Amino acid sequence: MRYNVSNATAENAATAGGAADTFTTSALSNNGNEGARIHTGATQWTKILSPNAANDLRFQYTLELRPRTSNSQLAGVSNSIGQFGARNFLPTTQDDKRIQFNDGLAITRGRHTMKFGGDYSFLNTSQLFGQNQFGFLSFNTSNVNDILDIMSVGGPVANRFDSPLVTYSRQIGNLIASFDTHQLAFYAQDNWRATGRLTLDFGVRWESQYNPTPASSNTALPACRLPATASEIMPSTTSTCAS
Repeated sequence: MRYNVSNATAENAATAGGAADTFTTSALSNNGNEGARIHTGATQWTKILSPNAANDLRFQYTLELRPRTSNSQLAGVSNSIGQFGARNFLPTTQDDKRIQFNDGLAITRGRHTMKFGGDYSFLNTSQLFGQNQFGFLSFNTSNVNDILDIMSVGGPVANRFDSPLVTYSRQIGNLIASFDTHQLAFYAQDNWRATGRLTLDFGVRWESQYNPTPASSNTALPACRLPATASEIMPSTTSTCAS
């Protein structure tokens, strides 16, 4: 029997895949932690059935957990000056699981060495993911004066995120994706030593994969009312969505 586990936590290391920047305009709230824990267990049992036959049974289980947490639950704000609030793709959680059984029987008869076996794998993946889960405010201008006017006290547009220069986005739906896959295989082979100088190998293998059928309707989408004023967005992000 064998069991392995690995664990990693990277604080403030959330990224969409780009290279690390030595200079950033993002606040600490606009980041999160990357986690990864992997469990792997395996068992093998070999039985000598007779002087000419042996059976080998193996079982393996693997589980990977990928939590990606957010430093903030406030609506994200992004403009050419800087970014603060929740990162648009955080938080995200994902886990992947694989269960595998493999059995093989080897038989020796005269000049023949025959092997028969089968393999079954169950795979599952689950993810909770959504863009802009706490809301996201993006500015449609790079003009510093307009940005500061919208975000500052006073001025023509004091503390008003509902300016035409600002776009508000919010995730809808249940964020959940989960599905299973089954893999099945059988094989048989024969190693025949026909003469001292000639050996023939015969074999056949059958494999099948049973894939999930995805849901493709929009009937589960909630009915939402978008926030009308800045007070409904910052700092509170209470949702007005109803299933």
